Amino acid sequence: MHELTDIFEPITPWAMPLIVVGVCVMVACIICAYVILHKRQNPIIQQLKSLDTQDSKTFAKEFSALVAKAKAKEILNQRALAQIQEFLPNLNTYKFSKNPPPLDLALLAQYQHICENL
Repeated sequence: MHELTDIFEPITPWAMPLIVVGVCVMVACIICAYVILHKRQNPIIQQLKSLDTQDSKTFAKEFSALVAKAKAKEILNQRALAQIQEFLPNLNTYKFSKNPPPLDLALLAQYQHICENL
């Protein structure tokens, strides 16, 4: 037994710092991976969240097109999908009129609520 301690004795002073460094590197890698995955969301969802609401007709058409893409790729959660299903019929008046009015404040609030749930 004494011979084993003689063999590993020179390594012992370096063992603990190496373990600490290894654990720190692993934790840093896990944190970096989480941040990268969290920041790199689906581009369709990012586009849905950043639509311009100034032009109501363009907004209605782009929103409908992006929702169709998101449904096809199945990237919407159930809560957001249910809210979008309620929201889409309200956009028909804006999509199909020649000179649509600006978006209603209630619709803007509903759009912001959908964006929070995406």
